[in-house]
Amino acid sequence: MSATHEVGDYIKAIQHSAHSNIKGTEQTETALEECRQMAEESGSSLQDIVTKVGEATMQVQSIATAAEEQAASTEQIHQASESVNDIAGKTAQSMQESTVAIEALNELADSLRRTINTMQG
Repeated sequence: MSATHEVGDYIKAIQHSAHSNIKGTEQTETALEECRQMAEESGSSLQDIVTKVGEATMQVQSIATAAEEQAASTEQIHQASESVNDIAGKTAQSMQESTVAIEALNELADSLRRTINTMQG
């Protein structure tokens, strides 16, 4: 009977070992499923990051384009200001020349008036 009892103990030990192996396999399967889910979430997060980086890149390009356009506009404004200053300077010079010419005409008119008065007088 002792042999039967030993065989029973071996069978119980094998069954216990099998249950432990099954439990370990199930735990491994659960852990693998969790890892798979985490990997999917990581992939999804990475895709979101790539999308956001692409959007940020487009915004940076838009800002750079706008900055270039603004720089070009600023240069045009500067050139226009220089033209206005040049025209203002020429206008001022022309006005001075006109003033001199008017003064000369006034002197001639005065001279002509004096000459006419002398001849009439």
